[in-house]
Amino acid sequence: MATRTLLLLLLCFGLFSSPAQAQCLVLNASSNAEYPPYLWRANADDSHLQGALALMLNSIGKSANIKIHSIYAGPWARVQKTVEQGQVDAFAGAFLTQQRLGYADYLQPPLVQTTSKVWVHKERSFTLNDLNDLKGRTGVSVINNSFGQAFDDFAKAELKMHQVSSVQQALKMLENKRVDYFIYEEQPGRAYIEQFQIQNLVLLPYVISSEPLYLALSKRSPCNTKALKQQLIQALQQAEQNHLAEHSLEAARVLWRQHLANKPPGYD
Repeated sequence: MATRTLLLLLLCFGLFSSPAQAQCLVLNASSNAEYPPYLWRANADDSHLQGALALMLNSIGKSANIKIHSIYAGPWARVQKTVEQGQVDAFAGAFLTQQRLGYADYLQPPLVQTTSKVWVHKERSFTLNDLNDLKGRTGVSVINNSFGQAFDDFAKAELKMHQVSSVQQALKMLENKRVDYFIYEEQPGRAYIEQFQIQNLVLLPYVISSEPLYLALSKRSPCNTKALKQQLIQALQQAEQNHLAEHSLEAARVLWRQHLANKPPGYD
């Protein structure tokens, strides 16, 4: 009887961890591994991700008193499946979609806001004040990329847009003047232009879309507890107040340049 009473007291005062809590010493997070300067792998054998989001999650984990590992879990499509199944605890940065809301809890505030803009060739630049200025020109984007429902609908109805399978292909088309513009996220666009050493492209200031990237916990993860989510939310709020996203992006750009300078043979 005394033993049972002691056990109840330990549970009530949080001095005895449940099996789920005991498993959550480390939160494993993953996302798109081909997304510099937000995330990338140092080489093909690396099981961890580096970049601005990895730096942010490391800092947020310290504030929330839990280790957050940014791991490589395969191509982006596979990552989404592993998070859905709870094999990976969280998205280390993901856009909010209705489908993912069904299997992941998105934590506020977001990690970072990412903007999509228009890249043009220096010799064929033009003024872009609104979307109508794109009419009559030929653009390119990466297949399955969305820039918000309003733009997607406008593009489908009013614009001539090619869709290609890779950023490199799109940039080469623009560099060779086969298209008039390329729509892509600003920071990843800059990173890939550095990687492919393209010198003759410029970015127009007009913002096509601006979307937040979130830390989102799988509903099947043992780490998805009310207590931990509250700790992470407080850490995210502190990160926002301290401008952690800006500082992490600045540091990640330096890391990306170092990575490119020391890239392994065969790296594209």
